[in-house]
Amino acid sequence: DTVTPLTSTGFRCATGVSASVERNAARRYHSQRLLELLQPLLMAASALTGLAASPGTYVGRALVAERPDALLGRTTEVLVVRSASMEWLEAISRAGAVVPEIGGKTSHAATICRALGKPCVTAVASVTFLIRSGALVAVDGGAGTVTVLD
Repeated sequence: DTVTPLTSTGFRCATGVSASVERNAARRYHSQRLLELLQPLLMAASALTGLAASPGTYVGRALVAERPDALLGRTTEVLVVRSASMEWLEAISRAGAVVPEIGGKTSHAATICRALGKPCVTAVASVTFLIRSGALVAVDGGAGTVTVLD
């Protein structure tokens, strides 16, 4: 592929890439950058809300994970994930609490957490971006809140 000079949106696009593809890429980049700039302000409130999916409370260090295979054999305190499917079963069973960004009261994570008696708050918008691994968080599965303590 030939690379064209830097475009007005700040991206280098291959020859023949449509203007709409370029605009969409620029929009995604600028949205991500805006979230990065706003993160300190968003976290000042520190309490994130979602759906109360499994009752109970837990305070511990967050671990933001992208893949379940990276956690095999590891015990985590608060597992923060984008979404959870069957592949996450072992990781969920080893966690003290689970906070998926996507899901509902009948999602896989919620059902497993209820069966295991672990707190779970689902549908927490942008949680994988807002909470960093190692942050001390309090999960209240009955109220549907996740509070960043440090």
